[in-house]
Amino acid sequence: MTTVVVHGGAIDDGPAINAALSGAVTVSLPDPVYNIATKVVLNSAGQRLIGDGRGAVKLLCSTPNAAISVANGVTEFQISDFDMVRVGIPIAGQNGIDTSYGIADEGLISRIEVSGFWQGFCLGPTSFSLAEHLIATDCYDDGIVITNRFFSGGLQWDTNRCLSQQNNGLGFLIETVTGDTTLGDHEWVKTFANLKGGFAAQALAGTRINSVRLLKPFCGQDGGHEILLSTGPGTTHQIVAPYVESAGRSPCGVGLSHAATNQGCGIYADPTVNMLAVTGGVIAGCSWSGIETWALRSVVNGASLQSNGFIALPGEKCGFFLGGPTVVTGCLANGHFVNLYAQVDSHIITDNDLRNWSYAAIAGSGPLVVSKQDNNLT
Repeated sequence: MTTVVVHGGAIDDGPAINAALSGAVTVSLPDPVYNIATKVVLNSAGQRLIGDGRGAVKLLCSTPNAAISVANGVTEFQISDFDMVRVGIPIAGQNGIDTSYGIADEGLISRIEVSGFWQGFCLGPTSFSLAEHLIATDCYDDGIVITNRFFSGGLQWDTNRCLSQQNNGLGFLIETVTGDTTLGDHEWVKTFANLKGGFAAQALAGTRINSVRLLKPFCGQDGGHEILLSTGPGTTHQIVAPYVESAGRSPCGVGLSHAATNQGCGIYADPTVNMLAVTGGVIAGCSWSGIETWALRSVVNGASLQSNGFIALPGEKCGFFLGGPTVVTGCLANGHFVNLYAQVDSHIITDNDLRNWSYAAIAGSGPLVVSKQDNNLT
C-alpha cells in the first residue's frame, strides 16, 4: 500500500492533497492545520484520506463548493480522523463532505467533526457504506443528509453513533427526489437543538423511502418533530428504544440563537406510511403529542410517554394521537390532557397504564365501538 504524507502550511493545501491522491492509495494528514481553498476529490477506487485524529488535525475550508467530495463510481474509499471548519458564512452547496454527485460504494467516513458548513455531510447513493462517529455542528442547513437528489439508487448507508446538533435545518435528513429507495441501519443516532427538527425521512411525491430502521436514537430539544416519517405509499418502518424529549422547548439552531419554537411531536408518521412499529423507548416533555401516527397500521409496544403536549395546542395535547388503526400494548402514558386519543375507531388498546390525566385517559372523535380495550389502568 502506497502512503504519501502531505504537510500543511500553504495558502491552499488542496492542490497538494489532490496531487498526492492521484498517485497514492493513502494520503496522511499529520499536521495541526490545513488550509483548503480548492476542493479535495477522491476519484479512484481504494483511496484513503486519513488524519492523525479528531482534535489533532483541522481543515480550515473556504472552497466555493464542497470541501471534500467523492467522484461517481469510486469504491472502497475512506475519509477519517480530522476536524473541518468552514471559514465565513456558507451558501448552498458549500458542504463539508459530499458524496451525492454519484454512486460510491463500500466507503467509510469515520471520526470526523464538521462545523459551520451549509450541510455538514451530504451522502449520496450507495449499495453499502458506513458512516460512524461523525459530528455536525452549527451548519446553516441540515447537519447530516442522505439523498439521491442527483443520482437514483439505494441509500444503504449504515450510520452508527453520529451526532448532529445546533444546525439551522434538520439534524438528520433522509430524502428521495427520484424513484424508490431502501436504506441501511441507523444506530445510536443523536440529534440536539436543530431548528427544523431531529431525524426525518421525507419522500417527494411519486417516490418512496422504504425500511427506515432506527435503533436506539436520542433526539432532544429540536425545533420540530423529533422523528418524522413521510415516506410514500407502501412503506414500512421500525423504531426501537428511542429516547425522545422536549421538542420545541428550548433555544436551537446555529449558536442556539433561535428562540424555542413551541412545536413538534416526539414521533410523527404521516398518512403515506403503510406500517410503523415502535418498540420500547421514552417520549417525554414535547411541545405537541408524544406519538402521533396517521399510518395505515401502527404497532406500539412497551413505550413510556410522559407529559407531552406541553404547549397545550388544541389537538396536540396527547400522549398518543392515533390517526390510523393502531395496536397499543404494554405502554405507559401519564401526565397528558388526554393520554390516548383515537381519531378513528379501529384499535387494539390492551394492558396499558393510562392513569394521571387532565381530561381523560382515553378519548376519541366518536365512540370507540369497534376498538378492543382490555386490562388498561385508567
